[in-house]
Amino acid sequence: TQSTWANLQMLDISGNDIRDYGANKISNGIRYTTHLKTLNFSRNYIGENGLDGIAIGLSHTPNLTDLDLSGNHIKDNGADKICKCLRNVSNLQTLDVSYNQLRIHGADMISNALRFSPDLKTLDFRSNNLGDNGIHKISIGLQYNRNLQKLYLGDNHIGRSGAGSISSCLSFITNLEVLDISENKIGDRGAEMISNGLSYTPKLQILHLGKNYLGYKGASKICKLSSTISSLQTLFLR
Repeated sequence: TQSTWANLQMLDISGNDIRDYGANKISNGIRYTTHLKTLNFSRNYIGENGLDGIAIGLSHTPNLTDLDLSGNHIKDNGADKICKCLRNVSNLQTLDVSYNQLRIHGADMISNALRFSPDLKTLDFRSNNLGDNGIHKISIGLQYNRNLQKLYLGDNHIGRSGAGSISSCLSFITNLEVLDISENKIGDRGAEMISNGLSYTPKLQILHLGKNYLGYKGASKICKLSSTISSLQTLFLR
């Protein structure tokens, strides 16, 4: 009933099996949750049809700040529904779309929608299949998210070209505190590009570059640069 949802501020349905049908049913109730701040739909086998319902429900949640859609079946076909979600929640601070089989088209769609979330502080794209072209799309969108503090791009088939795109966008997100590009294949040349971009992130605290085919030159470049960032507390190169 409407009264059941009225004062709800957090809704966590993660790790179930609600799929599209369940997502649409729950979204019918979300329209009554005007105080909702945190919504977690992760690991529920939700696809594009379920996301359509979620997007409609979110049009009634003006105070939402945290949205977790990780570990579902969004894929590129559902990316436009994520765009609808972002248009409906202008105060969003955390967006997690990791583990969703997103590729370049999905990256392009979400990148275009990032402008609707100027207060975004955490963006998690881990374990998709963005590749260099997808990362390039995301890096363009990030110019609208200058308050971003945490960026997770691990395990996305990123190579040297993608590292260059990440490096370029770092000049826009100067408040970054956490950067995860682990489990990619940027190599020494990519590491050099990343180190150049990190000169714009004086607040960086955690840098994760592990499992990136770094050699002596790349690791040395990163270590040398990290010594100039006084805020850096943790560096992963393993």
